[in-house]
Amino acid sequence: MTTNPEIVKGATVARGASYLDWGAVLGGAVIAAATAFIFISFGSAIGLGVISPWAPDAASATTVGILAAAWFLLSTALAYYCGGYVAGRMRGVWGDATESEVETRDALHGVVVWAAGVLVFIWIGASTISSVATGAAEVGSGAAQVVGSVVQSDEAGALGDYAVDKLYRSDVINTDLGSEDLRRQSTSILYRALADGELTAEDKDYLVKLVAAQTSLTEAEAEARVDQVFAEARAAADETAATAKEAAKAVQNATLLVGFLAATGFFISLVAAWFGAVMGGSHRDKNTVSSIFVARRRPV
Repeated sequence: MTTNPEIVKGATVARGASYLDWGAVLGGAVIAAATAFIFISFGSAIGLGVISPWAPDAASATTVGILAAAWFLLSTALAYYCGGYVAGRMRGVWGDATESEVETRDALHGVVVWAAGVLVFIWIGASTISSVATGAAEVGSGAAQVVGSVVQSDEAGALGDYAVDKLYRSDVINTDLGSEDLRRQSTSILYRALADGELTAEDKDYLVKLVAAQTSLTEAEAEARVDQVFAEARAAADETAATAKEAAKAVQNATLLVGFLAATGFFISLVAAWFGAVMGGSHRDKNTVSSIFVARRRPV
């Protein structure tokens, strides 16, 4: 690359207190933020139009996720390229720099634009990221103890009521079946068994005697009913636990994906801001005017 001394000389300004032109950096950062907002808003609008829970031919969640990630990365790169270009184009050039030094300073102005954008992103999104991470940690921790906790939840209460009712079903209508003490003992035994993962022999014998005493079943039939009811309750608790673990895994995967996407976006935007600032500085020194920014008047 050759240097045109006249062009460089014409672009120089008086030496200031710092080589860093904060006005150009601020302008570039504002341009980058506004451009990113427009691109992301536009992409969100299109994405909402594509997603439809009723249309059978609607795009799948995986397809939408891939397109959204690609659009985010592309939008971020374009936004920071524009911001870097503005910073490189608008910054002042001191007369004590070689061509390589001028290009380096242009590039570093783009890096500062990128850093300012990252700080704004962190400032705005810190609370959201913290909430997501905290929620993922809580879900993951709760999944490890879901079998124990499920017996204390509202769903567990409904499950226990159903199981106890099933224990004392009988073809013979008996008005004494509604004993609160009887139901309380049976419920507590079933809940404890679900929490421990097994029904002890002592508790099982006690339940069998209670069922046999309150129904027309023999002890063998009562034991078979107890086994059946506990097996069904245990299967329901295991299904709830599996669902909770799957939800925790999904949250964990989503958190990792978002983190990876953000890191990738930061890196790509850094490169884009760097090259945008270098391009802007090159156009500044060569007095190149793009038709995108200036509408030239046609000669009369």
